[in-house]
Amino acid sequence: MVIPSLMGVDHVAWNVPDMQQALAFFTTALGCQVLHREAPHPFSVEPGTSVETALLQFDDHLRFELLTFRAPGPATESPDMLAGAGYHLALTVSDLDAALTCLRAIPGVDAREAPLLDGTRRRAFFTTPWGMPMQLIEPGERG
Repeated sequence: MVIPSLMGVDHVAWNVPDMQQALAFFTTALGCQVLHREAPHPFSVEPGTSVETALLQFDDHLRFELLTFRAPGPATESPDMLAGAGYHLALTVSDLDAALTCLRAIPGVDAREAPLLDGTRRRAFFTTPWGMPMQLIEPGERG
């Protein structure tokens, strides 16, 4: 059963350990525009926890939300792409070589090519300076 009145995706959100670092990457490397930002404030769901937020516009159709939580107790790590709850963001590029050259110039970014997809599409994986997994895909010939 599909949720009644479902219209689409409003945004995609990620927890980031350092808001300034994430904002610098998303605005500089990905060209996002900051739409709204909130300083750290209490997170009502968990007592003693605060959250800092930023809403970014990626393109005409997609917004990203960045969240930095501060909570009592030990810090938790985000799962990597291979973990059961892992994830990654895949972006389309028209020139994979140029994109990789740009990314490799950013301190803390780890970028590496991967085997072709469908025998035609080139791809590469990279991690942001804080370890968030992402992928670049260069479309191949359409058959």
